[in-house]
Amino acid sequence: MFNIKILEMETIENTKWKVDAAHSEIGFKIKHMMISTVSGNLKGFDANIETDKENFKDADFSFTAKMDSISTNNKEKYAHLKSADFLNN
Repeated sequence: MFNIKILEMETIENTKWKVDAAHSEIGFKIKHMMISTVSGNLKGFDANIETDKENFKDADFSFTAKMDSISTNNKEKYAHLKSADFLNN
C-alpha cells in the first residue's frame, strides 16, 4: 500500500504597479531669497511599485527622472537649476 500525500503550495505572486506618466505629474517649489517661490515640474519620469503583500510593507519602489526634462518656465532659473549649484546637468 502506498501512502501518497499531495502538498498544496501557496504561490504568492508579486503585484506590480507602474505610474501612468500621461496622467501624472511631479511638481516642485523652491524658495528664492525668502521673497518668492519658483515653481516647476518634471516631464520625463518613471516610477514602479512591486509587492507580494496586500499592503505596501516591504514593497520595492523605484523612481527615475530625466533631469533635462525639468521646466520652470523661466530660462534664467532653468539654467541655474541645471548648473553645478543644483543638478550639475
